[in-house]
Amino acid sequence: MVRRYISDLVFSLIKAIFRQKAPLLDSKLFVRADKISCDYRLIGIRPSIDDLAKSLSCQARRFKMVGFNGFTEILPPGVFDEDASRVIHGRKLSSGEIGCARSHHLAYSLPSESEWTIFLEDDVKVLGDLLEVEERLSRLSLIPTIAALEFGSKNDVRLPFWNKKHGTYAYAVNRAALSLISDTYSEIFCVADWPIQWIYQMQFVIIFQTAVQLDQEVESLIDKERKLERVEPRLGPIQKEGLNLGIHHVDSNLSNALSIYSLYKLLKRKGVANPAWTAFLASKSEFYSG
Repeated sequence: MVRRYISDLVFSLIKAIFRQKAPLLDSKLFVRADKISCDYRLIGIRPSIDDLAKSLSCQARRFKMVGFNGFTEILPPGVFDEDASRVIHGRKLSSGEIGCARSHHLAYSLPSESEWTIFLEDDVKVLGDLLEVEERLSRLSLIPTIAALEFGSKNDVRLPFWNKKHGTYAYAVNRAALSLISDTYSEIFCVADWPIQWIYQMQFVIIFQTAVQLDQEVESLIDKERKLERVEPRLGPIQKEGLNLGIHHVDSNLSNALSIYSLYKLLKRKGVANPAWTAFLASKSEFYSG
């Protein structure tokens, strides 16, 4: 209980100090070319990806298509660690979640020499000139950055280091971030949003634009699967560790303390940078709550 109160207090102080801010702009902005180099990665297995590919072809954009069907395709050995996913999420990942994570994993592994790589899922539709997105990206800092692309005309924001956006359907990763991902993301531990191995090592910004938007008519494969597939009850290592300690009822305070410790042990064993800090932030995040 004391651990829980201390961790909650520390996190409350962090949230009080760090707020959303304007994105960090590139100090070389005014001497760079107007147009930056961008590669596109189209991710998915649905037929709608063909329409997305046609839209990019019409705008003469370089792209590659990648997808992994978690329902029918077999993962290569050593790519997915189910035990690690149970520590992080407290349950077994569904076939759709594994397929989505593997699709993004494959997309990250494709080589790119461009300043930015833009990832578009197959439920995205192109409404305008993609140059708008590329020009907005050209203004951002060259430090490792992920830029979530949201539809709208609001002001861009840089999220605090402890906060990330969930459910991103279109996003961009700069060269520095892609290099970091390449060095750290050899194995899948969790769902596609966001791999715990690197998400706390880069800045996260939200870019509002009017070129790409989520197509609400394309049904999510993961949501569809949840209607058909029995979801395993949440009884992961948090509860199991409590039972191993002779605790048959694990209250929320103890469960929280055990989850941070279990996650720290996993991340340290896997060689993830700053395992204690990452475990603390992840324990406060909704991404890894199961």
